Amino acid sequence: MVLHCHERLYDLRTVDISEREEELESTTSRLNRQLADVEFARSALERQKSSLESELSASRQEVAGLKSTVAQMSAAQAGIEAELSATKVTTTVL
Repeated sequence: MVLHCHERLYDLRTVDISEREEELESTTSRLNRQLADVEFARSALERQKSSLESELSASRQEVAGLKSTVAQMSAAQAGIEAELSATKVTTTVL
C-alpha cells in the first residue's frame, strides 16, 4: 500500500513536471516569436530612419541651393537697379 502511494505520488510529480515543461516550451516559443517580431520592426524602423535622414540631407542641400540662387538674384537685381538709376540720371541730364 505504501509503495502504491509512492508510485502514485511519483506519477503525479512526473505529470506536473511534464506540464510545466510544456508550459515553459510554449512560453519560450511565444517569446521567441515576439522577439522576432520586435527585431523585424526595429529593422524596418532603422531603414525608415535612414531613408528620412537621406531625405532631410537632400532637402537641406536644396534649401542651400535655393538660398544661393536668391542671393545671386538679389545681387543681380541690385545691379540692374543701379544701372537703371544711372540711366535715369543720364537721360535726365540730356
